[in-house]
Amino acid sequence: LGFWRAADRVIAISDAVRGVLVASGVPADAITVVRSGIAVDEVARTPASDPRPALGLAAGTPLVIATGALVGNKDHATLVRAAQLAAHSRPDLHWAIVGEGDRRGALEALIRELALEGRVHLLGEVPDAVRLVGAADLFVMSSAMEGLGTSVLDAMALGIPVVGTAAGGIPELLQGGAGRLVPPRDPAALAEAVRSVLENPEARAAQVARAREAVRRFSDERMAEGVLQVYRSL
Repeated sequence: LGFWRAADRVIAISDAVRGVLVASGVPADAITVVRSGIAVDEVARTPASDPRPALGLAAGTPLVIATGALVGNKDHATLVRAAQLAAHSRPDLHWAIVGEGDRRGALEALIRELALEGRVHLLGEVPDAVRLVGAADLFVMSSAMEGLGTSVLDAMALGIPVVGTAAGGIPELLQGGAGRLVPPRDPAALAEAVRSVLENPEARAAQVARAREAVRRFSDERMAEGVLQVYRSL
């Protein structure tokens, strides 16, 4: 805490992070929120790379994708349990998780325990994972804690609908109908939201349109200008 209090300004990447800092004892008037941003137009132009052939899936197989390190706060276990619940109504649906981390072994064990081999795919670390996101039918972020979630912004820029947990800064990205929010650590709610988005084309299209507009608030240009304003204030 002494380190943070020594700073003249602390930049928080979301209101959620600002709240954590204040609760930890950092003076509120020393904190400025500058949300993380992405190169929106560049991401939107990223060509898709379809993982279905490598997974032995037919073209057009419904595919949900998640990206992020396989660590505790990302809570991919909730995603895996949601996949099991969704299998009853959507036996055609597959799920892919891109990333590596210390929870991989536990996730592999859970996938075996729930008999989801061949339905939930752990793809490991993939360069330019955003290319895979562009080929998916839906992007999911199942985090129990998340500072902001720039991979959600990538999906929004690509026109891929998003289901995310109401954890940390994620609601700041998906507010106003730019995505579907579900409670953290709730596999049933996550499974139902995924099914609902996939099976309602009109609502999905409306969500994607709102997301394409909303993501403009999180451009790298705005992030850079926000940081510059902090510097200038000093």
